[in-house]
Amino acid sequence: MVAPGIVNAGMARRQIEIDPAFARKAAKGIPLGTLQTAEQVAGAVAFLCSDEAEAVTGTTLLVDGGLSLFKYE
Repeated sequence: MVAPGIVNAGMARRQIEIDPAFARKAAKGIPLGTLQTAEQVAGAVAFLCSDEAEAVTGTTLLVDGGLSLFKYE
């Protein structure tokens, strides 16, 4: 399973554009300092579908820039 963080696309991108407080909170909570792109999430999915992931079983691949490491308030 792939678990993305806040992806800079769709509704999240719209919320960031209209709500500066949300944008600041999101940026502060991501240790890598930037929102994930749809392409980064797609890359994780492509990896799991590839031969290189043939031994990967029963796990969740976090693609969240470290967001899940901290309590999001």
